[in-house]
Amino acid sequence: MTSWQRFLIGILTIFLGVGGWVVTPSSAAGNHPLEGRVFVVDTGRSGEGPSGRDVYCFREGKFLSTFHNTQHDFPPGPYTGHRVGDVIHFAADAQSPTRGSIHWEGTIRGEIINAAFFWRDTPRWYSWHNGPAKYWARSAGWGPTTSSGPDIAASHLLDGQVYFVKTGEKGNPPDHSDYLIFWEGRFVSSACVELNFSPSAYSAIEKDGTIRFHAEIRSPNRGRMTWRGTVRRNNTEGTAEWHYKRLFWEVVRHYWFRGPVYSME
Repeated sequence: MTSWQRFLIGILTIFLGVGGWVVTPSSAAGNHPLEGRVFVVDTGRSGEGPSGRDVYCFREGKFLSTFHNTQHDFPPGPYTGHRVGDVIHFAADAQSPTRGSIHWEGTIRGEIINAAFFWRDTPRWYSWHNGPAKYWARSAGWGPTTSSGPDIAASHLLDGQVYFVKTGEKGNPPDHSDYLIFWEGRFVSSACVELNFSPSAYSAIEKDGTIRFHAEIRSPNRGRMTWRGTVRRNNTEGTAEWHYKRLFWEVVRHYWFRGPVYSME
């Protein structure tokens, strides 16, 4: 980046005020201290308690918030990061065609992330305040890393893979999208994270070019979900079985899922 380009970015930042941040793809592409990392976070409005959960992924030089992607159409955006001692400082930006822009900035120490993000939503005639809203994000933890099935030992066979799947109840068309993420021997469903399910260890075996995996995730108030699937030629499909209690009986709901490896492009 030339001195003239830095000068122009500085002028734009001053002109735009809060919310006028710039993270350029070229700077992100050359600096990847977080490449491949995954974090489950609690989030909330600044000054308030937690109001939701999200999954943050750093892949292919891009940053992805699974919640803002599936719920508000924010695609992955470039990120930058640099290390100071044992702390990594990062910044990222994403732009939605309908919901404005979000800027994230924060620190990561080991497995702990602390961040703030500033959401400048698309102006609306009925809104009295169109400035950026400030939120916080902090590590929610991965939960236990026990094996998810007694028959197969915990595996790392699918580590680093992210699949973007369509899913729906058995016999019905798809009703939502989900990210299935495998990281350090653990499995996470982004849609289930939003429902307070914790990531869990997964098991997997490969035979004749097909990988079969199994995971069981649990929530303190939403029961448990058992996931079984196959991976072949960069595509996954399978089933999820949700068990939860309602008054004096247990409800079981059956789902299907299907989708390809997710690309940040």
